[in-house]
Amino acid sequence: MVHTNDAGRPAAVVPDEKGVSDLWRSYQVGIAANHRYLDALAAAPLKGEGVAALDALCRPRTRRGRHHARFSPLNPDDLALIRAAVAGEHAIQGFRNADITKRLYRRPPADRDEAHRRCERTSRLIVKLRGHGLVAKIPRDARKASAP
Repeated sequence: MVHTNDAGRPAAVVPDEKGVSDLWRSYQVGIAANHRYLDALAAAPLKGEGVAALDALCRPRTRRGRHHARFSPLNPDDLALIRAAVAGEHAIQGFRNADITKRLYRRPPADRDEAHRRCERTSRLIVKLRGHGLVAKIPRDARKASAP
């Protein structure tokens, strides 16, 4: 660990303690380093394909004559949908409506009508994902052929 004097120059180099007694100091040093990193990252100019792709998601889109609402990166519902769609368990065979519904709703439906409403809402959300080009529909036969 490097201690600095009032001028900001290194005053002395002291080895880091590895015991439990110095855990609080290690925590403080780590938090300070994280804050410096995040401040520098926030000041970095945004450029590249990722910014343009995120900007496109934040705008409504019309595809094949059908309007698709925008995504909001700060909306917890939109984040939950995207997390459900990109879950690793869907990497090989994709996902179905029931897979996304199970991830979006932790509790089982109270009755059959609620289950039906959830299924319909999930279908609309999947259409929104397809409308923005984030997922593609795979024919039912292709999925059956790849199943073990």
